[in-house]
Amino acid sequence: MKELLENFNLEKGFELILEYGIPLVKAILIYLIGRWLINKVLRVTQKFMLLRKYDVTLEKFLLNLIKWGGLWILLIVSIVGTLGIQRPALQQL
Repeated sequence: MKELLENFNLEKGFELILEYGIPLVKAILIYLIGRWLINKVLRVTQKFMLLRKYDVTLEKFLLNLIKWGGLWILLIVSIVGTLGIQRPALQQL
């Protein structure tokens, strides 16, 4: 234990926090704000569909398509980009 404390470099620790911590905090904030916005968009869309009296099955399908087919994918791509993972790496998946 004593060896670990002697080898600990405070400057290196701060560099690691700045290098990895700040992008991680940004990604968490993007996730929280993005999730809130997605829920807001879905609520407004659902109210619009209720006013227009869409079929329940069509309403569920369209809401899921908007939610998973677009908004969540955009959110995940933006979070991954914030963390520094390049898009070509995502395309290989």
